[in-house]
Amino acid sequence: MTLSSSLLAFDPFETDHLGRDWQIQFGVWRVVDGRLCQVLPDGPDPDANLVISGSGLAGALARLGAVRCNLPEGGFQRVHVTFEASLATHECFAVGLDEWAVEWAPDFGMRPMLTDATSASRGHECVDEPWGPADTTHRIELIGDRETITFRCDGRDLFSTPRRSDRPYRALMIHSYAGPALARMRIERQGSSPARRPARRADRPLLAATVDFLDDILYEPFTTGLIDRLVERLAELDIGRIYFHHTTRVRPEALGPDADPQLSRSLDQWKWGRDADDGSSYGTRTVRNCYPFLPKAVDSAHRRGMQVYAVIKPMDMHVGHPTGGPSPFFNEHLFQSRPDASMQRWMPPEMTDDRPERRPVATLRFRKDDDRDHGVRPEQITVWTSDDNESYRPVEPPPKISMELRPTRFRRHWEGGWTDERPVQTITIDGLHLTSRYFAVTVDGDRAGTFRNRVYRLAEILDAEGQEIPVTHNLLEFPRDGDAPWRGEGGFVFTGFTTSRQPTASWIGRDWIEMLQALDGIDRGIAFERGVRESLVGAPDPANPVVREYWMDWLVESLDAGVDGIDLRIIHHNNPMDWANYGFSGHVADAYERRFGGPLRPEAACRHEHAQLLGEVYTEFVREASRVTRQRGAKMQHHVSVPMDSPPHIRPMTGIQWDWRRWIEEGLLDAVTLKNLDPDSCFFDEVMAVAERHGVETIHCPYLNCILNASDTWPEQLRAVVENVTRHGMDGLILYESASFLNANGAGEIEEVLPNLRDILRPEASSSSI
Repeated sequence: MTLSSSLLAFDPFETDHLGRDWQIQFGVWRVVDGRLCQVLPDGPDPDANLVISGSGLAGALARLGAVRCNLPEGGFQRVHVTFEASLATHECFAVGLDEWAVEWAPDFGMRPMLTDATSASRGHECVDEPWGPADTTHRIELIGDRETITFRCDGRDLFSTPRRSDRPYRALMIHSYAGPALARMRIERQGSSPARRPARRADRPLLAATVDFLDDILYEPFTTGLIDRLVERLAELDIGRIYFHHTTRVRPEALGPDADPQLSRSLDQWKWGRDADDGSSYGTRTVRNCYPFLPKAVDSAHRRGMQVYAVIKPMDMHVGHPTGGPSPFFNEHLFQSRPDASMQRWMPPEMTDDRPERRPVATLRFRKDDDRDHGVRPEQITVWTSDDNESYRPVEPPPKISMELRPTRFRRHWEGGWTDERPVQTITIDGLHLTSRYFAVTVDGDRAGTFRNRVYRLAEILDAEGQEIPVTHNLLEFPRDGDAPWRGEGGFVFTGFTTSRQPTASWIGRDWIEMLQALDGIDRGIAFERGVRESLVGAPDPANPVVREYWMDWLVESLDAGVDGIDLRIIHHNNPMDWANYGFSGHVADAYERRFGGPLRPEAACRHEHAQLLGEVYTEFVREASRVTRQRGAKMQHHVSVPMDSPPHIRPMTGIQWDWRRWIEEGLLDAVTLKNLDPDSCFFDEVMAVAERHGVETIHCPYLNCILNASDTWPEQLRAVVENVTRHGMDGLILYESASFLNANGAGEIEEVLPNLRDILRPEASSSSI
């Protein structure tokens, strides 16, 4: 069969291409001398939310830029993109088709990396062909067919990766901090697919806003009056529904004149936001001023004719409020009193470490992925040790360091089994006697990223008998090296609620330990903690009856506050590097054996059934939650988010199959939150079709913080988001989140950060008043 073809050419780029063929997602872009250019600000905006740039330096969110070219109609079966690009600076530059992208970044010395655009997981593969000077011009190609996406640079193949599913290509996306200039772009397309036609279009879509209250109280301790003022300001923006994150649950024994002294002290030690005049944090002051928060927000909203939905995060029970000792917070208390409530790790006997002083670390061996030379030399290497992960000291005397080629087989994390033996470059650090809980290795000099391997293959930690010692690897890029090289002051992050990168709890496919890391990369260093964590505190085990009982108590508490609806959100902030090894509690193992007739193990043969079983357990909770919510006269809503688009052959988000189709088709939901779903994607079309067929309300909830910090272009970008709601037939828009456009000013008032915001959100109202 011959496919019809068509061509989009931008040579030169014209000004009217922006806003027509190319949409600005965020950042500042202009057409200059026939090239599409990202305009970088002079420097970081001290008032902007900060992110970590590719080089490890703090940079304003406004520095991040993205543009996209949507492919017309319902997309195309085959796409061939060619263009020329140069950069203003050595920062991240990525270009992708739908789910896969190629990225040049400082992580590996501006070498090209294969990046999963769905999960924002970076370093799947890497090629030793650096960009060169920033202003070097390269010819880049992206070739997509039904099975694979191929990336080329200057005529040489970089990567060819299988597609996750056979879908039409819908968009070409460019993300950057680097100030790229793009020219001579051609997009050849073959095999067009029909576009989705909305079943209906709302005349006046719902306008809603998320209140993630923990973010609001970063700026000032709240009172009942300030909660009321926040709701009033939302009403002035014509917000009809508030999605209030009901996440901070305080035990009643910690409050009031008869409070338990120990719990009260723990509450005073909670650090959230700045310190108030009395030395307590803004978070503590807010709790003592006006807890519980949700009923007060509901009362204020109902007096103004607004609705409030409680947003509950069943899987996001991370201890975001660590205080040490008995906790005043319900979530933390649950895991303190019932350690089995969290997801449990697969723990074979060899993973159980004895006391370090009885089994010191004698050898550190680092293995490269291949036999090619690298840039690391013995005199650049320092080994550090620490008892507290706060202050590290160099190992004295310096250990013996040798380098050689060694024949090596590597274990396969997900697939199981071993690779064939092959010679690889190794660095062996011998003569150690490490008995501390923490130790690290750093490499001085250029951060060239030449000594690379997958995280779980990069290092072997051995005792004096040559037996491997189980360790936990620090999270990559937490922290990065930055301006001043690290010299032992400050620790590493091994687990927890970390947000500088997309949390692994929203990844699908490969685990973080399967990503590439370089011994001479941009990270502060590579650190290890003795032993492995047997459970994920904050990530509950849905198969444990105690957890489901807690979830229902949480939901009933929200209904008792008078909310109009419940919205369940799955994406969360837990960051283990190896999700494939978690979810193995006795509850899960027993249920698996009853269901499938064999033992549960972290092996390829069990993967799909394991995820399916956990998904069915969660679906049973959704059924009960829906029944109770509707009995109380409230509406039931659930997030459908990008990582729920996972075919059976890859690891789903958190190792659980989230059966959003069943929730809709069984009639369990009144509405779905389309969390970060791209309205011009195939997955969005599929969700909309199922929701429309069953009469379920669809509410768009994109991540808007990048747009709302996009310098002088935010009005145009936000206006495009608002128009998308009607164009694609959605029933409403959630502004995520209120703290991005309404802030407490420290003087008891809520200020609008963005001028004329209401005119953009409700243009028909402003035009009718003229």
